[in-house]
Amino acid sequence: MNAPSRQPRGYMLGGDYLPGRTMMINRPKPKPQIDPATAVENYLKGFRITEAELWELSPVRPDDRKHDPVMLLEALFGQRELVNIVSDCTIDESGARPRGYGETMTRDEWVKRILVSGPPEGRGGCWFRINPVDGHGIADANVTSFRYALVEADKLPTELQLSLYAKLLLPIAAILTSGGRSIHCLVRVDTTDASDYRETVTHILRLLAKFGVDQQNKNPSRMSRLPQVQRCVGAEGDGMQRLLYLNPHPEQRRIHDHD
Repeated sequence: MNAPSRQPRGYMLGGDYLPGRTMMINRPKPKPQIDPATAVENYLKGFRITEAELWELSPVRPDDRKHDPVMLLEALFGQRELVNIVSDCTIDESGARPRGYGETMTRDEWVKRILVSGPPEGRGGCWFRINPVDGHGIADANVTSFRYALVEADKLPTELQLSLYAKLLLPIAAILTSGGRSIHCLVRVDTTDASDYRETVTHILRLLAKFGVDQQNKNPSRMSRLPQVQRCVGAEGDGMQRLLYLNPHPEQRRIHDHD
């Protein structure tokens, strides 16, 4: 029969055993978290880009900015695909949020209407769903093509958001201002179904989590901002929602690839 060890239980794991506890007192402390703004600064290494400079890098640039919403819809959707746009909103202490089902028409029907009377407008601005729908609702189940994902990090200063998107190695189809403190980045993912979409987008967002990117934007019925609409509620500056970059055929590369 073996004699009982005189060493305290747990000694073989290293460290000193604390009676009545299961933790080792010399377990390495977790590394302190870097705040998102600092993480972005470290990633950018001094790089900055302005809205005007980003616009110069855009593969598509309408001659007249009033045509921005038309060019955006034509770049993102097929002519017969159904696009949902919402201009009604609920206003509370957090700002303006889209309300109701909005209106759903084919892309070309929206193009004709916007060319005649301009985009829909509301006090909170105007939103569009980033993926086409079936015309029977606006939920994830109504999405017909799982084409784009929304990336945003509105806790960062806008200059850092803009510069970050210009340096990310992603197939970016569009970058838009919200008319407020957020800049929206639409990434082309082209997944096969809702399950594949959620898995792919979750992976992208987790990789970008250290930069303060919103981890909730995992569903395909998300909305972005339609350009050339001016919001009143929650506005920053003049409140104009602007198109900053548009690429109908994005590749997985950096928009700005020079140091």
